[in-house]
Amino acid sequence: MQKDLARRDEDSLLRCPPASLHVSLGSFLFVREDYAEGKEMLWARHGGRWLQGLDRLLGQVGPFTLRFRQVVVTDSAVIALAECPQEVKVIRQALTALRSDSGLDGSQPIIVHTTLFRLGGALRDPPTLLEAAVSTLVEARFWVEDVVVTRELRYPSLVTEDLARLPLPHR
Repeated sequence: MQKDLARRDEDSLLRCPPASLHVSLGSFLFVREDYAEGKEMLWARHGGRWLQGLDRLLGQVGPFTLRFRQVVVTDSAVIALAECPQEVKVIRQALTALRSDSGLDGSQPIIVHTTLFRLGGALRDPPTLLEAAVSTLVEARFWVEDVVVTRELRYPSLVTEDLARLPLPHR
């Protein structure tokens, strides 16, 4: 997908390196959100319980497939959208409950996506990029066997720290 869109010769497309490609299933703390208390303090207070709760939940969720079918251009990025499987909905519901139990707003993302490009400035030819995105045929499937809990130190996922890798049990 990235190679096809990169050929558009659009200087404003900043390609996300393959090592940084990921799918956010949900969040304990959002990097671009400010809280009444510092994130470090929130994580120190709730992180252990959050990880235990997530680990317990994932023991009931088996491996699943993410199916990407569409490329979309937003005001800040070019993303590949995936269908939202039931397993992701269950994980997000659990994260919502864990956040709410800690006194935080329980909202979670509503789409499943991976960011292919960031927009580094004004596009030279937006209609051509939009047309290319719409015409890009996507039929990518990825088997998910574990969930990595990552702390994003600098947005957008340029500097991260992996905190835990939680396997999904095979049934």
